[in-house]
Amino acid sequence: MHRIMSGNFTDPFQNIEEDYKDIKMDLMKANDFNLNEEDKDDDKINTVDKECQSKQTKKKCYVPGIVKPIFKFPNQSKLTREQQAMCLRVLLRFSESDKPKLTQKEKEELKNYIDLQQIISQEQDKFLEFAKSKWHERSLKITCEDYINICWQSKLQYIHKLPRYCAEVTNVPFIADKNIEIKFISVCLQMGELPEIVLPTLTRPYMLHVNSEQLQKRFPPKRNILNESSISYKLSVSEDPNCQKLAESNNVDLVISSSGLNCLVNNIEPSYSNSWILPLVIKRHNGKNVIYIDKPAPPTESTIQEKNSWVYKYILKYFLLGAKHLNSTRHIKETSKEFSNTTSDQGNCSVEVFIDIFMKLFKLVKNINCAVNKNSEMAENNVSYKLFTIGPQFSEQNELMKNVIKEYKLLIRTKTDGFEILQNKVQRLLFLAPKLEYQVDLGAEVVTLEESLKQWISLICRPHTFLARIRISAETSEILQIEHRTAISINNEIKRLYNMKVEDSLTILHNVVQSLGNLSPGRYIMRHTVRNGAFATIYKEVESPGKNIFDMSTIYGKQFHSLLNPSWIPLDKTIPSPMFKRLERMPAMFYPSNNKKFSKNKRCLTGNKSNMGI
Repeated sequence: MHRIMSGNFTDPFQNIEEDYKDIKMDLMKANDFNLNEEDKDDDKINTVDKECQSKQTKKKCYVPGIVKPIFKFPNQSKLTREQQAMCLRVLLRFSESDKPKLTQKEKEELKNYIDLQQIISQEQDKFLEFAKSKWHERSLKITCEDYINICWQSKLQYIHKLPRYCAEVTNVPFIADKNIEIKFISVCLQMGELPEIVLPTLTRPYMLHVNSEQLQKRFPPKRNILNESSISYKLSVSEDPNCQKLAESNNVDLVISSSGLNCLVNNIEPSYSNSWILPLVIKRHNGKNVIYIDKPAPPTESTIQEKNSWVYKYILKYFLLGAKHLNSTRHIKETSKEFSNTTSDQGNCSVEVFIDIFMKLFKLVKNINCAVNKNSEMAENNVSYKLFTIGPQFSEQNELMKNVIKEYKLLIRTKTDGFEILQNKVQRLLFLAPKLEYQVDLGAEVVTLEESLKQWISLICRPHTFLARIRISAETSEILQIEHRTAISINNEIKRLYNMKVEDSLTILHNVVQSLGNLSPGRYIMRHTVRNGAFATIYKEVESPGKNIFDMSTIYGKQFHSLLNPSWIPLDKTIPSPMFKRLERMPAMFYPSNNKKFSKNKRCLTGNKSNMGI
């Protein structure tokens, strides 16, 4: 006011048009909104922003194995997209190892899932029928076939060491009216180095591309040739001086390799369709017979799936146990005396204590006939000798059977692939198992009975070891997903998929000790063919051919044949592949009913790399 009266006032709005000459008022009017309404919708906008961020993150994340559908589906799912997504959430929630604590919403979803079970089950059966009908249109290929054949040829040299002429002496039944269990006692001896396994995170493509020459350089077939200059654990268990020494000192009844164990337990299917040969040697220790079961003779023919499963064991080691991991191996030199004192009571120790001892004492042992080898070779050829008992399951119901079914001591020689370090720095022992997927466009395949039995016994004879089941696309060699399993979870898998008691596979092992313990010392062959049914035939070595004499040389030809028309492997109804998780689809079900219309083409193109997850 003083300035106005004194004439010093300056209008603050003078030339205000100059300040706003670049402002377009029409646009401001068009975008006018109520600030109070904005405040009311603040929470809603934040929620939408979070959903958008979640979708963007989900969109950016790499998903292994996303492919275009190869075949036109005959119909759509009876479930909507929302119903399939809800059912998938329930399935994943209950597939976790811990029992979930459900919210009210999750309880409602579980109820809805149960109500839809009949529809889901019927549709999954139709989906499997469709998948089976298209199996013959798929083209299966053998990976690194040259390497497989070279290794098979080198293994034929093992045959020349076995008895050529044999006469039948007895049979061993696969089944018996008894419940058998196996118990771990202690680790007797460990040798070699335990390498670190670094599993891929699968946040980007992880391809297992390797050729036969690379495998041959890393894993030379000559290592499979047995000769007298080999170090002890390279020999058959019947020739391994460590096995004999430990068998004598522990009053063992049966000595067996892990490969021999895998062969024996895989004989509980109703058709008994496996054919195999196991060399046996019976020796006399401490006034009683001790049975040595060596590794099985190489097969004369195999399916494409079996050949791929075999070679991918080496391929996984090639990538996950490469030269870059050898510096992570544990190498502690101690005497066998110090080791035996430390591990004498491991049968009763906790998991944490066992793993701690195992990790510290998995070492290069200075023992009789044990030679020092290259670090890389030792890291890939560690060996462990463990003591077990096999006998009846004691309970109130079978108390009277104690005097009928004897308990025997087993010495099992095994290898461990390595250990992994978890996020909390905890180390755990790991056994790698490849699972080849031939129907990636339709989902994840079930684990076959043979695969699951071998994986189960592999964990049983390697206490406190976890299985890393690595699912791999047979078409692209890409790792799709990694599942961790224990002996208990594999047992449950076998019950779910095949309605079988996995413990029944131990019966034949018990029968072998019981049946062969009274035979005279010498070299034998245990053989099974489809014609044998639920029995294996025992042959004893003789000097010359004659009537009813089995000639080993007549079995093998010059080539390792592949069986034509490989059997279809069903899809798993409870394990969604990464692609199905990303699309929120239930495993083994058709596209949701509100999905896009199908292509008119019978088959869809799959050549675009972007659709192959590459």
